[in-house]
Amino acid sequence: MTVALLPLEYFPPLHSVALMAAVDRVVWADTWPYRRQTRQNRSKLRNPNGWQWISLPMWSHQHGRPAREVQVDGNVPWHERHWRAFMYNYRSTMYFEYFEDDFKPFFDTPPQALQPIAESTTRITCAFAQVETPFVRASELGADTLNAIQAETGAANLWIAHEHASQLGIATDDGASSAEGDLCTVLPPYDHPTYRQNFEGFESGMGAIDCLFNYGPEAIRIMTDGLTAPEAS
Repeated sequence: MTVALLPLEYFPPLHSVALMAAVDRVVWADTWPYRRQTRQNRSKLRNPNGWQWISLPMWSHQHGRPAREVQVDGNVPWHERHWRAFMYNYRSTMYFEYFEDDFKPFFDTPPQALQPIAESTTRITCAFAQVETPFVRASELGADTLNAIQAETGAANLWIAHEHASQLGIATDDGASSAEGDLCTVLPPYDHPTYRQNFEGFESGMGAIDCLFNYGPEAIRIMTDGLTAPEAS
């Protein structure tokens, strides 16, 4: 069985969804530390000027706490602002209306903690991409190390995206090296595909939802094209 360990992410990017589609099981690293200025609390949207971040407003002094304990500032109407950003940037895409009925409810009554927000937006993205890989939290496994993840899941292969390695505290040489005594394999850097976006030109690094609004169910084929995965042993 091949397992991927991923950090919690707000509307995850293409490389995360491609990795989730390539494995048998996903473990959310909710026992790992929350880190500022990562995709744990923000995502990139395409806009007429290029791109923009949408960020969750976080309470102070949470850097370094286990991700499952991190709280979002509920006094800030972030969900209304983010919904307006999606509407402004994507309502004219080919598939926005196709997904809208399943997309809008998240912004009506969003959770007030990072973990359920990240889990919800990841599940939404995967559902739209038709990725059905099962998820489990590291906290449910009682695991906060690579060794424990491997032991609790029985993984023959534990994969980590190159883009996630430093965030998960894993040292790499060239992006394809084994780490921590071969407990996991860090994949090569994602070869980001170029695809049609809603505005002139192309910007990489958007949330995977950008590709989905433009391509619908075909988007997963585009996303997985950029992933270089070793043969499962």
